[in-house]
Amino acid sequence: MIGVEPTASIIVVSFRGSERLPPTLRALSEQDTQEPFEVILVASGDDNGWTASITYEFPWVSIVSIPHRLRPGPARNVGVQASSGRVIAFAPDDGIPRRDWLRRRVALHAQGAEIVGGSITNADGHRYIQRVSHLHEYAALAPHTPTLQAQAVPHAISYVRTIYDTVGPYPEDVLTGEDTLFNTAAASFARRVEFDGDIQMGHPALPTWKANLRHQVQHGRGLMQCTLEHGLLSTIGLPTSRREAAWRCLAVYPSTCAWKKWQRGRRQPMSKRARDLMLFAGVFVLAVATGLGALREWNERPVGPEHG
Repeated sequence: MIGVEPTASIIVVSFRGSERLPPTLRALSEQDTQEPFEVILVASGDDNGWTASITYEFPWVSIVSIPHRLRPGPARNVGVQASSGRVIAFAPDDGIPRRDWLRRRVALHAQGAEIVGGSITNADGHRYIQRVSHLHEYAALAPHTPTLQAQAVPHAISYVRTIYDTVGPYPEDVLTGEDTLFNTAAASFARRVEFDGDIQMGHPALPTWKANLRHQVQHGRGLMQCTLEHGLLSTIGLPTSRREAAWRCLAVYPSTCAWKKWQRGRRQPMSKRARDLMLFAGVFVLAVATGLGALREWNERPVGPEHG
């Protein structure tokens, strides 16, 4: 129920998302909760009229238009600051939440949870690369509550507004990883964190190797930015020489990444583990691309006495 005084605020961040957004917004409008909620769309970049088409089809969506493209951190902050719900949740502009996605979140918050973690499912990716991509990015967010509980840092979360007021805003100087940095601080502050594998958001995987490799390079750059600028603990660490950086980024990180995903898979049903086994070669390739992005970012910065 979309209401004037919302219990929950759902924030959708989008850059030129006219083609991706309609299915997401339709799924949000069909949520089966009785609690009032609002949807805030943060639309950044050249408009070219696409927000007008969204307003026409979905007049209940509140749109905040920013003429220049925002990084994810600033866009999240704009959305939170424009919202008014006690519970804050985020939906990707190409995500398809299950009908009970919001109801389950709000129910756990009503029971006292300050943070609620959900899962990410593979919406429509049946090709090998799409399955590899989903496993690489979302293995820790499988729709399996024990797997979600095992996360070092919770992701796909909603939280009560006092969390943002205390540990926010989201970092604005990184390409990616702003959620990991924020969630780390949020989880350390929250007194109660709950997970539910039935809180499911469907997310389509990128359909080609080229698109996935480019995407992972960008993620790698963000990972290194989070490590260098914010002290994020990662397998990459803080290299002090080109040789060490190359070793950590292109060997240690991909190997550790693939191994952790395999270990995580041990918590899954046996049938799913068997299906995932043949995907790990592809996961390693994508992890190398992530490491390459991290190495490129490191090479552009004056880090350590041997750098340069």
